[in-house]
Amino acid sequence: MKRTLVALAAVVVSFGVNLGALPANAATFNLTFTNTVLPNNGCCGPFNVSAILNAIFDGTNYIVTGITGTVSEGSPATTYNIIGLLPANNNNGYFGWDNVIATTGGSAPFGLTTGGIVFTAAGPDYYAADPSNPVSPAEFNIFSDNNGSTLLTMASNNVNAPFNGDLSIVESSTSETPLPAALPLFATGLGALGLLARRRKRNQAA
Repeated sequence: MKRTLVALAAVVVSFGVNLGALPANAATFNLTFTNTVLPNNGCCGPFNVSAILNAIFDGTNYIVTGITGTVSEGSPATTYNIIGLLPANNNNGYFGWDNVIATTGGSAPFGLTTGGIVFTAAGPDYYAADPSNPVSPAEFNIFSDNNGSTLLTMASNNVNAPFNGDLSIVESSTSETPLPAALPLFATGLGALGLLARRRKRNQAA
């Protein structure tokens, strides 16, 4: 019986470690950016973005881990597929971004930080400053500032040509950390061992 209890304790420790290693809550967000104001020194536009963001809750905000969707440019619009997210560049410099969805206590309303998110999209290059030396794929940065929501892109003549617009971020789904399938079975076994130990003590007393 003593060996059984030791083994049981080891299993409890193992379950504790496994539970601690479970991933944080994941969520999916629908993001739309509608360009409303064209810059005076910009080369093109308007730019509109429709994307799905995958994110993990860190206890305060959501960290964006993936993005899919499209970017449309021009009128009439030409649509390009989003390729993927660029890793966060938290250097606090002019080009820093964090890929964070800012929240109010972990819930709506949702927005972006001053660093925002950066992603790439396929399609022609719009680097008007030097058309002979294009950069591919095109990079896009959507963030929040004093002017509301802003998009910057290689399409600008320079980084001082922002495309301001309306941003919407809506949570579409959340997946809670699942209960391990073996946990109910483990609890049942624990109760059974307790009953066996109690019966054994009664027999010894008799």
